[in-house]
Amino acid sequence: IIGVVTECPGGELAVGTRVVVDSRVPCGSCHGCRVAANLCHNLGWVGEVIPGGYQHYAQFPVHSLHPCPEGLVARTGVLAEPLAVAMHGLTHLPTIADSALIIGYGPIGALVHADLIRRQPECEVTVWEPNLGRRELANRCGASTDVTTGTWPLVIDAAGYATSLADAINATSHGAGAVNLVASGLFDQIQARLIFDHQFQKSTQLYVNMRSFEIFKYINVLSNTSARPSGSMTGEFSIEGPGLKNLM
Repeated sequence: IIGVVTECPGGELAVGTRVVVDSRVPCGSCHGCRVAANLCHNLGWVGEVIPGGYQHYAQFPVHSLHPCPEGLVARTGVLAEPLAVAMHGLTHLPTIADSALIIGYGPIGALVHADLIRRQPECEVTVWEPNLGRRELANRCGASTDVTTGTWPLVIDAAGYATSLADAINATSHGAGAVNLVASGLFDQIQARLIFDHQFQKSTQLYVNMRSFEIFKYINVLSNTSARPSGSMTGEFSIEGPGLKNLM
C-alpha cells in the first residue's frame, strides 16, 4: 500500500508525505515481539486484522509508515514491500545458480524473477504457476513454464500454498538450496527426514521474514531508475467504478 499522509497527530510525519505501508501487524505482547516485531508469534496483516488499502482513507500506526523519496511515483513505490521480500531472500545466497525454479508467479514471484536476472543474467528460470495469465507474464519476461519432472540447484517458494514448502524441497537438487519467502506456520508439514536427506547448503533459508527497516532500504532501490523492475505491473484501476469489482 502507498498513500499520502493527511493527518499525523504526533507530528512524526508531515502532512503531504508519500509513504509506503509495512503490511505486518505484530501483536506487541508476545515473547517474539519483546525480541523484535518481525518475530511476533501472532503476526497479522493489513487487510486481515485491520482494514486495508481499498478505501479513500485508512489509519495505520506511524511506525509502519516509510517515507518515499521525491520523484518516486506511486505505481513504482507500491512495489517496495514485495520487492523487499524478494531481494532480501536472494541477498543471503552466496551465489546465484545457473538455473532456478520459482514456485508461484504473483507479485513476489515476478519480482524474484526480475532480481534473479539482474544478479545473474545467464540464469535459466523456470516457473511453476497454475494461472494462465501469470504463466503468460512469466513467458513474456523470459521464463520457461514447461515444468517437467526433475530438480533444480535453486528453488524459490513464492507461493505459500499448503504444501509449497515440501514441493520446493522435493524439487531441490541434493546439496543445493531452497528459499522460502512467503510460508508461515507450514513447518509442521515438513518431515525432518526430508530436510536432512537433501543435505542443504548452509545458506538455505526455510523462512525469510525481513525486519521493518529494510523496507525503506528497498524504497531507495526503487528510486534508482536502472534498478526498477519492469513487466511486473500489468494494469491499473480506480477503486471507484467497475475496475475493483471486476478484479474481485
